Amino acid sequence: MLTRLPADGRRAVVFAYAAFAPDTVVDLRAVTFGIRHTANVKIHASGICNGGALSIPTPGWPGSGSGISYMFDPADQRPLVPLYWFVVACKGPGYFEITPNPNRHMGGNFANSATPALLQPISLYGAIGFDLEGFAPIPGTPAPRGACCLGERTCITYTKEECLYYYGDWLGSASDCERDAPCLPEADRGACCLASGCQFLTQRDCTRAEGRYLGDKLACEPGRCDGGSGSTMPESR
Repeated sequence: MLTRLPADGRRAVVFAYAAFAPDTVVDLRAVTFGIRHTANVKIHASGICNGGALSIPTPGWPGSGSGISYMFDPADQRPLVPLYWFVVACKGPGYFEITPNPNRHMGGNFANSATPALLQPISLYGAIGFDLEGFAPIPGTPAPRGACCLGERTCITYTKEECLYYYGDWLGSASDCERDAPCLPEADRGACCLASGCQFLTQRDCTRAEGRYLGDKLACEPGRCDGGSGSTMPESR
């Protein structure tokens, strides 16, 4: 799949696809996503593929930083589903990428035909580069979800990519918003391994400091950060 185009100002048609692993049973009834691009990318036209209906765009769609949600009619069962097309042009190096919906209550999700619909988070997002390298995700294992801290007290379960898009602190797939309440200032503290040594911090503060969190209530004993006991910190940004 072509992900790099010349930055010569000529118009090109760019497609956004939903790609699923070959052994996946696909029942795609709705999708929500967003787009982001450099200022030198111009969108001349755009539209929904496959008879989309009941679309809900955010203000400014299809401008950079906007998003859309819509339903398919009927649902699509193919492993490679065209979602949206854009006629774009770019003069000079730049990029055009698919992102989560800027409305964080919608995020980046696929939905099936069940009532209520079952949501599957979008694992990875593709990008077109103009005189730059783009990126085409390879369908595979769904992205893990975990606690994402937004603001001072808000905790939402997101994939790592969604969390980073909303400027949050992702605490890893082992973290849980309801069980651990990890985003509160009074959350449990534990040993955090930093370049400067071990500190007794919350998991969120440890993540922000780019440290390795060893576990709640685990003390900073001598040698704790030298490969000794303690669990491995869930992946952080």
